[in-house]
Amino acid sequence: MDVTAKIARFVSAAKYEQMPPAAVQTAKTAVLDCLGVALAGSKEECAKLCATLARQEGAKEEASVFGQGFKTSPLHAAFVNGTAAHALDFDHSFTLMGQPTAPIIPALFALAESIEAGGRQLIEAYIVGFEVAAKLAYGLRAASESGWHGPGSLGGFGAAAACAKLLGFAAAQIEMALGIAASMAGGVVANFGTMTKPLHVGFAARNGVLAAKLAQAGCTANPKALEASAGFFEMFYPGIQFNPGAIDELGSSFALVTDGIKIKPYPCGGLTHIAIDSVLEMRAKHNLTSDLIDSIDVDVPKHTFDRIVFRVPQTGLQGKFCMNYLVARAIIDGKISLDIFTDAAVRDRRVVHHS
Repeated sequence: MDVTAKIARFVSAAKYEQMPPAAVQTAKTAVLDCLGVALAGSKEECAKLCATLARQEGAKEEASVFGQGFKTSPLHAAFVNGTAAHALDFDHSFTLMGQPTAPIIPALFALAESIEAGGRQLIEAYIVGFEVAAKLAYGLRAASESGWHGPGSLGGFGAAAACAKLLGFAAAQIEMALGIAASMAGGVVANFGTMTKPLHVGFAARNGVLAAKLAQAGCTANPKALEASAGFFEMFYPGIQFNPGAIDELGSSFALVTDGIKIKPYPCGGLTHIAIDSVLEMRAKHNLTSDLIDSIDVDVPKHTFDRIVFRVPQTGLQGKFCMNYLVARAIIDGKISLDIFTDAAVRDRRVVHHS
């Protein structure tokens, strides 16, 4: 396979003028959604911790930190803003393997501000990065239930490709950026329900900027780091055969058009949303109240069961990944809102009784 080379050629050759108008429009919506949830997420403890560390570093003030009132280096800004974008679990998702946008936009905004790039350049680079991440997800569809968190394992490639496009790299340099990014990937599902989950996105955003900057400086990497023996695919997804046909579609089909983005109605694990929708619909249709219900059974695939792991949440973050809590809240409150994901809220006696 020559996956890395094909990605690099696509990134290098892509032109804003040749992109489908529908892709451009969806990209603009994606940017607005990401910025909105990142601004809200900037008030979360994990984002504040990251911002404090960035302040302490005293880096050159080239890029804005969302909602925090200061500037720092593109690397630090991408890290803090990426973490904020995922802090509430409110960032939009894709058809599979998580949220490809969340690492890309923070990386691009940090880098674009530092080099004074324009809006059209940013949208062009975002579309390129999104398509790379989406096609990698398609190619790894059989691995979608692995223990890697998609935005952390694949998001850095989308961010690196986007940043490379913004910097105007030729294909050979893009291969280097992708190769560097391959050694930075990570993010384990075991950290769901903790402050480290949003860090996966922060790391991927930072890594995208860092990989591009290192490639720009002349740092080398294996130009086949994705597909090589002991490369990314083999080491992260052993036993899974990557489908190269997904990469062959780069430039001829756009996931932003065929699949689009899934904007979240609730700030919690996306795998719970169908159950929440069903409960709210039944509640409204039958005028259900908690005193009329003995129990609710929710049947889910093993993949969902393995990720929505908390049975009795002890923290607000765990509440985002607790089906019992979310279903109980939907019945009692008739909605799922930001204010129910605090440590105090998950200990509400009314809800604990019905969970």
